[in-house]
Amino acid sequence: MIDLAIDNRVFINNKMQEAIQELDMIFSTNPGEMIGNVYFGADWYPFLNTLTPMETSLKQYIKGLLADTYYCKMMDYDIEVAYIPGEVTCQYLVSITLTDYSAPENSQYRQQNKIYQIK
Repeated sequence: MIDLAIDNRVFINNKMQEAIQELDMIFSTNPGEMIGNVYFGADWYPFLNTLTPMETSLKQYIKGLLADTYYCKMMDYDIEVAYIPGEVTCQYLVSITLTDYSAPENSQYRQQNKIYQIK
């Protein structure tokens, strides 16, 4: 993720790039880390420290997180979750496909896929 406060050469100028930035912020921030909004971010602990896969619950949790966003909720999105068992804790692969129907049809910003590994 690019820190826009440090690198001012980068310009985010469309909704798709802003939505990807929102996803990166949500997936990399723990609750309590953001000053001013202690509930912002994702709490992965209950999903990683369980003996049974919770793919459906995790998918619903992510949908709830995206409902509080500005740019992501303007787009259609599809969430796929894959469980990877581990010896001590488990891991999940989360694939989010964002589709912006207001972007031109042949544009690279019409549809983007972002994959996150939660461990």
